[in-house]
Amino acid sequence: MFKLKTGWMPPHTSVVVATRIYRDFGVYDPAFGTAADYEWIVRVLSSQRPLAFPTFPQQTLSMLVGGASGATLACAP
Repeated sequence: MFKLKTGWMPPHTSVVVATRIYRDFGVYDPAFGTAADYEWIVRVLSSQRPLAFPTFPQQTLSMLVGGASGATLACAP
């Protein structure tokens, strides 16, 4: 929770969830634009309900900095 409250963005490029999670928390809201997936993950992770979060111990993907969600005013066209 500390990490979430201080702005940590959990790696979420390959999050897989059970259908019941969508039933319980709803789907992401496209009104949030490029932050919709992040908002959904924070909503689920910050819930007071006990959930298990198993992880895969190997790196499966590398991403570069930037893109639509990582753009700042300084590098905007």
